[in-house]
Order: sequence, then structure tokens, then C-alpha cells
Amino acid sequence: MRTNLFRRPILGVLLFTLLFPAGELAALAQSKDKQPPPQPQQAPGGFSISVTVPVVGVDVVVTDNNGNYLTGLKKENFRITEDGTVHLYEVQSGKPLPDVIPRVNKGTAGGSLAWNADTSGFYYTRYPGPGERSDADLDFFQQIYFHKLGTPITQDAYLLGKDFPRIAEIQLQTSADGRFILAAVANGDGGEFEHFLLSPDGQWTQFTQFSDRITQAVFGQDQAIYLVSEKSSSNGTVLRLPLDHPSLKNVPTIVPAAEDFVESILPTAHRLYVLGHWGGPSDVRVFDLQGHEQSRIPPDGTAGGLPVRARCALARRRLRGRRRGWSGGGSRVGAHAYGERRRRVDSLQGTARAARPG
Repeated sequence: MRTNLFRRPILGVLLFTLLFPAGELAALAQSKDKQPPPQPQQAPGGFSISVTVPVVGVDVVVTDNNGNYLTGLKKENFRITEDGTVHLYEVQSGKPLPDVIPRVNKGTAGGSLAWNADTSGFYYTRYPGPGERSDADLDFFQQIYFHKLGTPITQDAYLLGKDFPRIAEIQLQTSADGRFILAAVANGDGGEFEHFLLSPDGQWTQFTQFSDRITQAVFGQDQAIYLVSEKSSSNGTVLRLPLDHPSLKNVPTIVPAAEDFVESILPTAHRLYVLGHWGGPSDVRVFDLQGHEQSRIPPDGTAGGLPVRARCALARRRLRGRRRGWSGGGSRVGAHAYGERRRRVDSLQGTARAARPG
């Protein structure tokens, strides 16, 4: 199956915004060997100026739509910018595609992108352009648009977001079968979220509101969305929401609150991994999809039993939560903000999709 996958044309979407504070970027990147301090240069007037610039290497991971890592990429296949523009490349040849989408990602609220089922296009976050808002608001008011490959961006369709808050931060996901799109909308960095589901018939359904205290929503592989709720307990419970009935009414709780604070979840085909901590140490509890605990992976370095892909996914979600500024055990503390010019990288991970015949 993998051989067939790599014989098909593969599209790589590379979206990078290097607007992270140096301290946080260092936590996500491998620092190169320290460079020797430059020799002071004599400036006019007898003053010497010496500047040390750290060199940071950023690790980038590119996966196909089955989660397999793509290898053999060259530096020519990547472009690092500060303007939040999406560039598309054919991975096998490295040839750039004509589709260039501006204003997808910025330092205020990040950005996101999710492919449709047949990879003929993708949903993306869009910031307003000049003349659409005042200059002070051009880095706010995210909305969701759709781009069909090979068409001009002037034909991109607006889908959702006109009623979102000014400081909305949107993250998009595609279900395992590509038929559903999930939009998680954060009300800034305050820990409030609302969620919307796009069904195959093209209709958006809002199934949570800010007041519901649903802090995470993740597609499972069993036609369901798994939610972390802090409504009944600040430590978090895990709910299972069927895709054919996206409503919180009578939704079952499959993992009740425990001593652990639920930090992130990862549903797979047969297991549900719950990363938790109790004020410091973290562990992973493993459940079946009915909520029966199967095992616990303690915080003593024995997590080798957890599949590599699961460890990576849990770590990425954990980092996203930390970038929102949360810490602590059973309660959340104030967001670590940098004012309206908060800087973050919301897409250090490239995404590639296999182009399937239409």
C-alpha cells in the first residue's frame, strides 16, 4: 500500500511562520553549536559594537494523508517566510505549484489548513486583506475559506467566521475518511472554545459553545469525535460524540474524572491514549474505545510500549496547549501572553497529501 502511495503525485503544503519568541522556539527546535562571538568592529567615533546572533535549526516533519513520514526531501522543497503564505509543491519532483495562498498564518492567532476527501482542495484560515478591515485589525478576525487546486484565489469560497470574535484562533482537522472537517475556535488565549463540524452535505453544525467548557476535540477512527470536558470537573473527562448526531445532549462519558489532569488525548483504531499529569509527573493511560482502562504507562522512561506515532501526536497536542500558556495541575492559570503581538509558530509541521484520481 505504501509503495502505491509513493507512486502517486504527492502535494506538499508548507506553512511556516517564524514569529516565535526565542525562548519558546528553542524548546521546539534543535539549537546548533554555539557560534563564536563576533570580533568587535571599530565604528566611527571610537566605539566598538559587538552582536551575537544565535543560529537555530528547526526540525520539519512532512507526512502523507496516512500519517507516513516522507523522506528524501531537499531544502529546495521548503520555504520559510514571515508572511504566513501557503506554498504548494509536488514532493516527488520538488516542482512548485501555481497555488499560492496569502494571509493564512500570522503571529497573533496562528493559522491552519485541512484537506478535503479527494485532496482536490483544502480549507484554510484567512486573515482580512487591505481595505477589508482597518489597519489595526488586519492581524485579527480569522475566517475559514476553501481553495480548489488550480483555481485563482479570487474564486476561493468563504465558509465560516464572520461572527467569530476578533481574537478567534482557529484550528482545522480532517476526519480519517476525509468526509468531515472539524473547526476548533478559541476565544483568544482565555481557555474558551467552541466547535463546528462540516458534514459531507456541506452544512456546518455548531456542537459546542464557549460556556460548555470543551477544551479539546479530536476525530477518532470510529465515526466519532472525542472531547475533553471540564464542565463537571476541572481535571477533565473524556466524551464520545458520534458524527451522525453532533450534539452534547446525552453524550456519553467514556473516561470519568480522575486524579490526573487530562492534558491531551489521542484516539486510534482500537485504543484511546490519555496523557495526564498531577502537578508535575505525566503518564499515559490506555483505554479501549468503550472507556475500559487497559494499562498505564508511567513517567519513568518506560513509554517504549507506546507507538512512536502516538507519542509524537500526544507531544504535539501537549505543545499546542502549552503555547496557549497553560500550566499547573487540576486548575489552569493565567495565559502567558505577549500582548496583541503574541508570537507563535502554529505550523512547524509540513503536511503532504497524496493526490488521488478524481
